[in-house]
Amino acid sequence: MFYADRLVYIFETGDELIEIPQLPIEINPKIFKENAIKFSLMSHFLPCETKEIPKIMLDEYENNSYLLSEWGLLSWNKVKKQILVEKLLTFPKLHFEESFKKDFQNTTPSQKIDLQETLTKISVILQQNTDGITKLKQDGGLQYDNFSGKNAHLGHFRLNQDNRVSCLAKNNELLLRHFGQHDYVNDNP
Repeated sequence: MFYADRLVYIFETGDELIEIPQLPIEINPKIFKENAIKFSLMSHFLPCETKEIPKIMLDEYENNSYLLSEWGLLSWNKVKKQILVEKLLTFPKLHFEESFKKDFQNTTPSQKIDLQETLTKISVILQQNTDGITKLKQDGGLQYDNFSGKNAHLGHFRLNQDNRVSCLAKNNELLLRHFGQHDYVNDNP
């Protein structure tokens, strides 16, 4: 009902069609913008400590760390697209070269959303594993690997069939260099 335009059903004791209009719920995106990184990480099942997010949006995980409740996840999913296109979020274990920031600014809104969702996933993997780079290589969706030849010290992973990210892995962290079409990233790692 949260996402529906309206709900239509027949009550169990009658044959009259009953219609309930869309729920008049409006979400103020301010709390989500201020805590976008935590919301994004918790939506990918990384428990976070937080005092800024209202308790109704959280389920306690353990020792004052939380995941998103059903209400928190529904609310985040409702506003995340508008937040993820506004600016590049600085997730733990990820760093950006200026060239990467420029690539982010010069891309479409849907590509920005896909990129930030993938960066969230990567940040979670790196935070949950002492050898996160090996885990990235084992993830079939990311297909993380190193370039060959003179750029063998650099890595790359995929967002989808068309877009790639080049990076430098060091101490279980990534320095992101370029983002864009397959050929653009491969020709300019």
